[in-house]
Formats: sequence, C-alpha cells, structure tokens
Amino acid sequence: MQRLGVQTVLATTYENVVYTSGFASATGRMYPQIPHWCLVPRPELGPPVLLMPVAEAGLLADQGRDPATVCLFGRPSEHFADVQALEGVDRVLQPMLAQAAAGGVAEALKRACAQVGLGGARIAVDAAQGNAALLQVQALAPGMEWVPHGDSALLWARMVKTPAECERIRAAGALNDAAIDSGLRALGQGGRDRKRVV
Repeated sequence: MQRLGVQTVLATTYENVVYTSGFASATGRMYPQIPHWCLVPRPELGPPVLLMPVAEAGLLADQGRDPATVCLFGRPSEHFADVQALEGVDRVLQPMLAQAAAGGVAEALKRACAQVGLGGARIAVDAAQGNAALLQVQALAPGMEWVPHGDSALLWARMVKTPAECERIRAAGALNDAAIDSGLRALGQGGRDRKRVV
C-alpha cells in the first residue's frame, strides 16, 4: 500500500475478498456483478470491513462476524421486515440488519470508509478484472480519490505467508497426497481409470 501511496485497498474480486476477510459466499462467487467487497486498511487503521448485500447477513452472523466490521446494503426482505420486533434474533444479526436499511451500496461504502477513518484519503481498487469496479466506486463515492492497481498490493500481501498459513498449506497438501494414494490403491496395479468409473 505504501508503494501506491494509499492507506486502504478495496478488494472487489472474489479471491481477494476471501483472502483479506476469510468470508466465502457462494452468492459472491456465482454473481460477481453484485458487490461483495472488502475495504482493507493498513493494519494500524483497524480490521477489514466487509461490504455485503443484506442477503449475506445470516451467513455473516453464523460465522460470528463483529457487526462493526460489516456494512450491509439493500433492504431486508419480508423475512426481516421489522428487525426490532423479531424474537430470537441474536446480538450479531440484529445490528447488521438494523444498519442495512439505511441505503444501497453507495451508503454502505461511505459508512465503511467512515468506520476506517478515511476522509479524503486515496483508496486503491482491486481492478484485476478490468476497470469496471474502479468506475463503479468512482460513481458511487465521487468525493473520494479512487486509484487503480490495488490488485498489485494484494498480490504482494498474498505472496507472504504467515506460519499459520504455511501450516494450513502443508495440511492441505497432506490431504491431497492421501487422496491420490487412496485413488491409486483403488485402481490397483496395472488398473485403468476407465474401469473404475461408475
């Protein structure tokens, strides 16, 4: 981020949102035209803030997300019509839904920037799939300075692995090796995979 002269990167691609926030959603993967974004500030400014459609509120609550790190947009459906009157809505889901009624993605983006403390700061946009996301945020929040090449900052961050990430990679590799060994044993010596297809 320092090389780009920015304090924050807006992750807009599915892979970068998952990497920066740990939040994975089938909806975000299948419908990239619906913003599933993550505002990633420098560490000293605070944690990443997710910008998600209100339809993701249940999944976010199930994961125990801190409502302070989520800005929802869209209107709660008839299932969540009166958030205050719902019985049994937990302490995570209710605040998320209550703040979602305020407006669309532009309002959520402004709230997220305010949460991170970004007044007129420069924000890089992960525009790995072209400038569509950059043009969209420039139109949504014209008072901010949006710049391209946020994807390069996130690429560098993704290259550096923590010890915990290295351990998870090793564990995934061990599972992969075990699966291949199991498959080869099932084939047997001299076997052909065509004969094993059901």
